[in-house]
Amino acid sequence: RLRRDAQKLRSLLNADHRAYHAQIVHNCARTRKYFCQQFKPLLPAVLAGAAIPIQAGANATLGRTLGHPLWATVASLLISLAAILPLLWLLKVPLPALAQSGRGPGWMWIGGLLGVFYITAALMLAPRLGAGSFIAAVMAGQVLAALLVDQFGLAGFAVRALTPARR
Repeated sequence: RLRRDAQKLRSLLNADHRAYHAQIVHNCARTRKYFCQQFKPLLPAVLAGAAIPIQAGANATLGRTLGHPLWATVASLLISLAAILPLLWLLKVPLPALAQSGRGPGWMWIGGLLGVFYITAALMLAPRLGAGSFIAAVMAGQVLAALLVDQFGLAGFAVRALTPARR
């Protein structure tokens, strides 16, 4: 009888262990799915951020090779155009609604000018400051500008007041 009771107890413990293990596996799958849904979109952003110091170095070298930083800016923008046009064609993106372009705010066109400014600043300053210092300065500028954009609702963003939690 003692042996039978011990077998029963082992059987119950094994069943509990299997149920517990199944619950752990289920929770891990849910956690993995949640993690992927929340953090997977961040990977391209991290990769884009990792590309910035490499872009700055490449453009600086291009500027020295071509004889002037502004020629590197022109080359960089032409290469960007050459890369995006086939992508637009492959994805069958419809032509832009140019007739609607006059209805937007005038400041929406500043992106191209800011791109030229950034590329030129990067290729001129990154070699002098070094990749780390240049990117640290860029990040400081990005954080400061983002806080101002949110605080005042600039560039089409909704107003998000600077609160103690957002310092």
